Amino acid sequence: CVEHPNDCNSTQMVTMNKYIADFKADMFPESSYNKNGNGAFIHSCHTHCEAQDDEEFMGFRINGTSIQEAVGAWWHQPLSTPAYLNHYDPCSYNTGEVSDRSCNPTCLHPKP
Repeated sequence: CVEHPNDCNSTQMVTMNKYIADFKADMFPESSYNKNGNGAFIHSCHTHCEAQDDEEFMGFRINGTSIQEAVGAWWHQPLSTPAYLNHYDPCSYNTGEVSDRSCNPTCLHPKP
């Protein structure tokens, strides 16, 4: 189910969400994550190398902001900008008995 989250059962999705939670717990306290001038766009879309594809780079959104928009805004801000203003964090997958596990409606669904 790792390749296609919609094929996972509820128990497997709890494990996937634990991975997201553990990743966030490891990242958030890091000084580089919180250093002024830094930023992060960590989405929950199940893909890899999204910055190489315009559809994903401009399509995936967190709170209405695409990867492209987030990087552009970060690039043009002064180094003194607090990092939290440039953080876009992942959501957790849906774990109930649903057909769509995605928590982000802008994620592209994998082709069968």
